[in-house]
Order: sequence, then structure tokens, then C-alpha cells
Amino acid sequence: MSSLREMAEDAVRSGRIVKFKTLVENINKTLEDLSDDIVYIPFVASIVEYKKIYGATTPFKLFFGTDTLNAFGEVIINSVTVDNHTEDGNNWKKKYAKLTEYDEKTIQDAAHEFIKICQTDQNASYKFVFWGLMIMSVDDSMQDERLSFICDFAKLTGISDDDLLDLVHIIRTIYYGEDEHYEYKSRGVRVYFKELINKYSEYKV
Repeated sequence: MSSLREMAEDAVRSGRIVKFKTLVENINKTLEDLSDDIVYIPFVASIVEYKKIYGATTPFKLFFGTDTLNAFGEVIINSVTVDNHTEDGNNWKKKYAKLTEYDEKTIQDAAHEFIKICQTDQNASYKFVFWGLMIMSVDDSMQDERLSFICDFAKLTGISDDDLLDLVHIIRTIYYGEDEHYEYKSRGVRVYFKELINKYSEYKV
């Protein structure tokens, strides 16, 4: 039987997770709203609807898994989407809707195909890297492996060092605010993350 202190700690932790989930959902909604403006294609309105149409497979589960993530990391991979608003992206989601049922080769094929899609869809590439960095910000397990993977993914999909620095700054701003003006180096980050930057920073872009 749990002690009163353990119950209180669990309640505090649960409250933090709920608060974090709300933050993640708000960020995801902001990014997806901006994606709609850029590509002029209606977006699947929620993660619930997304899973109803495409199943539980997301690129985050494919590359990050769930076994080693803490509760906050799991919130991210279960609450966000990296929607490819392209024919290839939609075909990928349908083809791999229930990825856990497939063998290792199929999983490797799915990973390879997703990277190829992101090489021609910068919006999806940016968001995947952003959320990958967000996972690292709340889960310090396997940090070296995950950082190495994110950097490799970034290089393969055309994300520059300046892009990465700008994305890290956005995440810091979300958590801690911004006490001085930051000059974003990447035009792509300014375009794809404009609404998110303006939402959390007093310095508009």
C-alpha cells in the first residue's frame, strides 16, 4: 500500500504530466495551423482523428521507440504529428499504419522511406527535428545516441547547423522565456516556426 507521501508525489507528477501534455498539444496545434497556411491542404484535426485514419504509427515511434522513454517523452510521441502534406507522405502513413506488426526489414524500409520523404518536404523535416529535440529536453536517457541520430537525420534532410541552433533557441524560449533579442539565422525556421516564435517570445519575427 502506498504511503501518503508517495501518493502526494504521484499526484504532483501526474499534474506536471497533464500540464506538459497541454503545452505539447498547443505547440503541435500551432505548428499544424501554420503548415496548413503554407501548403493549402486541410489538416487532420487531432491526434485522435489521425490515429483513426492512419493507425498508431508515427515517425517518432519508429525512430525513438517507447521502451526507453519516460512519461514526458511518451506524451510527445503520443500527442504530436509530423504530417507530410504530400502524396508520398499520405501513402507512407497508409502503408505503415500498424508498423509494430511488421518485421525488422519492413521497419527499416519504413524508416528509409520516411527520410526520403523529408528530403523533399522541409516542413516535415523541421518538425521531426524540433520534436526530437523536445524529447531530449525532457528525457535524458540515451542522450548521445539520440543526439547523434538527430544530427544525422538533419544532415540527410538538409537541416543546417544554423537551423539546429535556432530550433534549440525556440525550445529554450518555450521553457524559460526570452530575456534578450535573438537573431534567427535560418530563413526556413523563421517561416515554418513564425507563429510559434511569436507566441512564446516578446521579440516578433
